[in-house]
Amino acid sequence: MATMPTFTPTLPPALTASPTVSTTIAPLLPLVDVPPCSPPSASSHLWMAHPIPPEANDWASTYYPYGSTAGGEYLIHHGVDLVNPEGTPVLAAGAGTVFYAGDDRERVFGPQPNFYGRLVIVRMDREYHGQPVFTLYGHLSAIVVQEGQGVEMGQKLGEVGATGIALGSHLHFEVRVTDPYGYYATRNPELWIGPHPGRGLIAGQVLGEDGEPLPEVRLALYPAHDPQHPQREGWTYASRGVNSDEEWFENLVWGDVPAGEWAVVAHLPGQRLRQRVTVRPGEISWVCLQPPAGPTKVSPGKTSMSYLGRQCL
Repeated sequence: MATMPTFTPTLPPALTASPTVSTTIAPLLPLVDVPPCSPPSASSHLWMAHPIPPEANDWASTYYPYGSTAGGEYLIHHGVDLVNPEGTPVLAAGAGTVFYAGDDRERVFGPQPNFYGRLVIVRMDREYHGQPVFTLYGHLSAIVVQEGQGVEMGQKLGEVGATGIALGSHLHFEVRVTDPYGYYATRNPELWIGPHPGRGLIAGQVLGEDGEPLPEVRLALYPAHDPQHPQREGWTYASRGVNSDEEWFENLVWGDVPAGEWAVVAHLPGQRLRQRVTVRPGEISWVCLQPPAGPTKVSPGKTSMSYLGRQCL
């Protein structure tokens, strides 16, 4: 959120390497192929719209995703960021009623006053498992709605800014369940926002041998046909402060992945786990990576690729 670096986003229509991507040779770790697993019996709730208009940057940053510390660089992220110039319109992700519109100097919605700066919180008309759902729009430069006002999906709420503790101009967007004041009541917004056309999501778990979720495991996403060139890097959720979905129980999400065949690699101490996954438009595809208990199939290789640059998809 606010502790992210400033940069100008690049929005390629397909997965293409960024000029800032570089590779390094690292000691080869065994690459273990993990067979696919059954997804949880979970329903998709991709009923929210992107909170930025499509003619601007309506893509969530892949540099600092929900639940991450960007590799230990920043605070644990409780939402997603959409980097845009100041004044870019901010839109309601769905129909609802404005719960709060103002700043957070006196009414505190984060870990400290003036954390989000100017913000709008909308109580959505739709609920989740009988619980109220709230969307938070932070670091705004201007607000054009007021408390108690009804809003429709796509209606302008305000404008992108850099208020609060933001280091650069961007929208910080959160989904909170049950408690609008709950900094620790967030869920991953990418499991709520419908993906762009021709794209889907990957959600899943990285577990230890004991079946417990592993925090802040480094991840890489490769095209299945090109295992030497990762297209995204990410991390599993940090161990404290963020929540998995009540149905999915995930600790990793990649949003807006082009439909096709992919491979997810988790970098564990002493080994890498790989699982192939098919992404379908408008759907959530599931992966689960856990060290096998029995004999494993180790794939040969000569180098390990370290993805050091930023890729915005």
